[in-house]
Amino acid sequence: MLGTQYMNQRATQLWEIGKLLQLDDAYWVRCNPDLGHLLEDYPPECADRDQTLSYLAAYHFDELCSILPPLTDEGWEELKQSKMLTIQAIYAQLQSTLREYHQNGRTLEGVKKFLIMPTEEKRQTIHQQTDTDQQYLLFAFFMMPPAVSVACIAKEFGAAFWELWDEIGGQIPESPHLYTSEPCPPVEPFPTQISGRKSE
Repeated sequence: MLGTQYMNQRATQLWEIGKLLQLDDAYWVRCNPDLGHLLEDYPPECADRDQTLSYLAAYHFDELCSILPPLTDEGWEELKQSKMLTIQAIYAQLQSTLREYHQNGRTLEGVKKFLIMPTEEKRQTIHQQTDTDQQYLLFAFFMMPPAVSVACIAKEFGAAFWELWDEIGGQIPESPHLYTSEPCPPVEPFPTQISGRKSE
């Protein structure tokens, strides 16, 4: 528009858009929109991965689980040999560790304390911790987008995602971005000339 080479990168920020729409309590009940269509106008590499995962975690958790299915024993072995760290591996680690943590009698309150722990304290505790479950949990919380961690906790402990997010979402440190999206292509400029007829 007007030669500015405007790029509508905000349209790929599905989680930020979702949070704004959530402020209208009745909106999702009334419209139940699928924001995924906003990404259809852009190349896949322009989509913000963390924003997309966070949006899916909050609104379409089953779809997130289908995108990041559990790793097979063979898949784990391949990862070990390649020494690669993937989002699928971190997600699988988070879910399995949360399950074991819960089965061992640990509580939701304890998990929340780990999640909101400041980043530097998380780093130090990971290195100092002798409890393997807690180490894995802290590492997954450190690496995973906060909304995904909250969704997994809500699922495991039978809590409501938005109630949990409203309680602690603002206290959770941001996770490092393992993937950087490409800039969106410039928006097609609109013509600025208005045609018309002279008045007679």
